[in-house]
Amino acid sequence: MRRMKKLMFLIMGLFFVTSVFAKSGWEKLGEVTADTDLDRVTISCSHKGAFKAIMFKAEGATIDFERVLVRYTTGALDNLNFNQTLRPGQESGVLDLRGNRRVIKEVVLYLKSEGDTKGNKKGKGHAKGRSKRQAKVQIYGKS
Repeated sequence: MRRMKKLMFLIMGLFFVTSVFAKSGWEKLGEVTADTDLDRVTISCSHKGAFKAIMFKAEGATIDFERVLVRYTTGALDNLNFNQTLRPGQESGVLDLRGNRRVIKEVVLYLKSEGDTKGNKKGKGHAKGRSKRQAKVQIYGKS
């Protein structure tokens, strides 16, 4: 009986979150699961149209952003200074994109490695050794 209640609350919560994003004009563009030891991770975005702003949501583990690089289908780049820590379940603030309604090809997240207080990088897009913590990062776009 307890499991059934927990399952029902989980399902209701998922419907609520989905409906909030749908009503507010936010569309999920992609997601990635990354070890917290990584210094860089790329999210490929499906071509779902043009967007004027993006935001992120973290699940599973705390993740520390340093900056975000947005690559558009035209080849243009948008380097966004985004020094923020997201805890599991937390959403970032809105990041406005340069220009008007841009089609996003991919987003590269530059991260602070877990336990790295001096900003030193651990590798070029891959962890040295096996990380114990993984964070799922979702990206949403607003048209």
